[in-house]
Amino acid sequence: MEFETKMRGLIQKIIAPVIEASLQNRENVLLIQESNKDLNKRTVLLEKATFQTGKYKKPTLIETMLQRIESMEQQTKDMIVEMREVNKEQMLSLEQRFFIYEQKVKEVFLLKEEFKRGQVLMDESKA
Repeated sequence: MEFETKMRGLIQKIIAPVIEASLQNRENVLLIQESNKDLNKRTVLLEKATFQTGKYKKPTLIETMLQRIESMEQQTKDMIVEMREVNKEQMLSLEQRFFIYEQKVKEVFLLKEEFKRGQVLMDESKA
């Protein structure tokens, strides 16, 4: 009986760590499986958000981003056209102002010339 007890003790010492390691491995495997399920759910959610796989097909995130970019490009082009028109109007306005000022300067120059002639004529008539 002593032999049997020793053998059981030896077998228990040898097998106990193996059993504990296998139980620990089993727990780790279960944790990994749960983690994989969670990751798979996230992947499916991301695929739905990105590619809209499923029964409700809405625009994908990529399509929505593309639409926003195209909208912004169009707004920018419209703003550029509008700014060019405003600048053109302002330039025309400046050209018109310059023309008016030029006409006034010419008038002043002509008046100055007439005034000089008038002075010359007055000086001649006095002399």
